[in-house]
Amino acid sequence: MRGRAHQLKGEVRRRMFDAGGEATRSVADMVPLVDTLQRLGIDNHFCQEVDAALKRINSCESLDDGLQIVALRFRLLRQHGVWVPADVFDRFRDERTGSFSESLASDPRGLLSLYNAAHMATPGEQALDEAISFSRRHLASMNGRLPSPLEEQVSRALDIPLARLPKRLETCVVFHEEEYSRARMLFAKTFGLLSLMDDTYDVYATLEECHILNDAIQRWDETTASILPEYMKMFYINLVRNFQEFEHSLQPNEKYRVSYAKQAFKLSSKYTIWTRPNGDMATREAFQWAIGVPDLHGHRQWRGEEAVTAIAGMAEHAWKTINRSCMEMDSALLPAAQLVVNLTKTLEVIYLGGRDAYTFAADLKDLVVSLFLNGPTV
Repeated sequence: MRGRAHQLKGEVRRRMFDAGGEATRSVADMVPLVDTLQRLGIDNHFCQEVDAALKRINSCESLDDGLQIVALRFRLLRQHGVWVPADVFDRFRDERTGSFSESLASDPRGLLSLYNAAHMATPGEQALDEAISFSRRHLASMNGRLPSPLEEQVSRALDIPLARLPKRLETCVVFHEEEYSRARMLFAKTFGLLSLMDDTYDVYATLEECHILNDAIQRWDETTASILPEYMKMFYINLVRNFQEFEHSLQPNEKYRVSYAKQAFKLSSKYTIWTRPNGDMATREAFQWAIGVPDLHGHRQWRGEEAVTAIAGMAEHAWKTINRSCMEMDSALLPAAQLVVNLTKTLEVIYLGGRDAYTFAADLKDLVVSLFLNGPTV
């Protein structure tokens, strides 16, 4: 299997990079090439070639490229931490009105590329907010009138734009690359332990038992299991032992990482306790607050659809802050940051359209079947 994979990588490298040489390729040729490798989740096998292509894409900006290529270049560079000003889209505006030209309505691929690119906005970039609104309106009006697979691509993007979609053909895989096999195993175990803790706090434990468990977690000592109710002891012992195993599996210069993971687990436990009301907190004022979402800026209450809209706005602002942070940080930290961002992207899939596929995993059945049983169409 590894021999076959090596052979295929060589074939892809020859076909996509060696033919004609990078120096002879235009930006219009290289941009979709890099995008394809990333969306297939195989760009990690061609790191040097992709880095070289991105440097050339960044240094070359053609005024002859259409909206699809300009927007794709914008998205790729921003996703790799390179700041590209939003004024690259100004030439697609109507000189009289200042708005995006209505002639773009006949370019669905360009609109789709613009829509995906504009979701790499940072706080305060109103021009990109306008781009999202404009492109979304026109793409939605084309529903049912586009050829396949463009129709499906537009439908998926309107649900989750590419900039917020986990890599590798819309998967929920956080660390899918081969070199992260150990990280996948550690993450799966940690996530399972967090889920057990969360369910214990939310469903099974009394308020007093919640505080006892949290106290034990803060102490982080297997002997502390003696203070716990009988049904909690096995979970707690396994928690401590699993983290010991994590530490043993790491090299001496890597073991410090476990202390950070422990602190994060302890904080998660504390946050759960803080957000769980006790009898003294259940006042009339608390119930009045609970029926609406507090507006931290306007000191007012939202209810119903207004609350949903407000929270969606908060999420949008959070994404813009993430985008800005990734472009402002040291480039050496970006690969690690992108792993965390990819984890955040999985939430877009899990909670798509207001569903709760974390609690009701059957909602992800079709996605899992398409990925691991049917596989992608080649």
